[in-house]
Amino acid sequence: MITGLKAYEAHLTSSMQMQKKIQDCSVRYLFNKKMGNGYTEVFKVREEFQIWITDATFHESVKLTYANGDDAYIGISYVERKDDEKHTPIENALDVTAKDSQRISYPTDEVIVGVCPANVNVKAVNVYLHTSFFENRLPKPAVVFEVLKIIQSIDPAFFLHNLNPVLSQMLYCPFQGGSQFLFLQGKVFEIAAHLVRLYQQEDVDEKIFLSGYDEEHLCEIPNILLGNIADPPSIGALARMLAINEYKLKAGFKQLYGATIYEYLRKLRIEKALSLLSGDLSIGEIAAQLGYKSQRGFTDSFAEYCGMTPSKWKRANKRV
Repeated sequence: MITGLKAYEAHLTSSMQMQKKIQDCSVRYLFNKKMGNGYTEVFKVREEFQIWITDATFHESVKLTYANGDDAYIGISYVERKDDEKHTPIENALDVTAKDSQRISYPTDEVIVGVCPANVNVKAVNVYLHTSFFENRLPKPAVVFEVLKIIQSIDPAFFLHNLNPVLSQMLYCPFQGGSQFLFLQGKVFEIAAHLVRLYQQEDVDEKIFLSGYDEEHLCEIPNILLGNIADPPSIGALARMLAINEYKLKAGFKQLYGATIYEYLRKLRIEKALSLLSGDLSIGEIAAQLGYKSQRGFTDSFAEYCGMTPSKWKRANKRV
């Protein structure tokens, strides 16, 4: 398994023996002829975001397993492939042969298995927004980032909605050099604006009239979330479950509880974690029980909320 974007970039030259070519605004990695044809190009803006663009055809099937080891990020990918043959999708893998094109959500704490089949031209753009991107531009950046990660995990289709055109434009950018870099940066900000708007749509502050029926059903949400804390329903699923439209669901819940539904879910998970940390479960077991895809994701969330890692909290509150 490759751990972290830095290790992944190093893997391109070490294990895959790709030729590294430093350009004015990017680093391009060229495939050696034995492995295939094409390149991967990496654009970076300090530690704020990265853009990876790939256009490659492999002579033999390639499978890579990746887990994040760097600072937390929100990852998004758009993949296109060209092949006349049909391939059988690999279970639990992001197989680019499954469709002619697909959008992929990369939660920061998820293990990713990527498959590139032999003799299939694969074009892909990956965008990684690091926490510092939000910290330098938004009020409440940690809350925004954490809520976006929850939405990304629970409802990836909603999370990726309307991003296809932007990602496709990045893949087929008509410019080169500095003009290409400026174009790609502009698209990153367009993606970020879309994501922040998702957060804003959840954070409805408008005071609305709530009937007795509405309040009764809205008050069921905490128990629903607690009972499904490892696999909570999306906003749309909650609305259907309670027979309340989504706007009233979000505005009404915030009116009653002073937090968005996803912020409240985050709070419930941390409160449950504090309870479980008093027992004998490992940090990894607690993370799994709470619905985190990895121990890393749980640790980051807990530390941001409580000011220390779960292991430090466990040691500090260990029963004598």
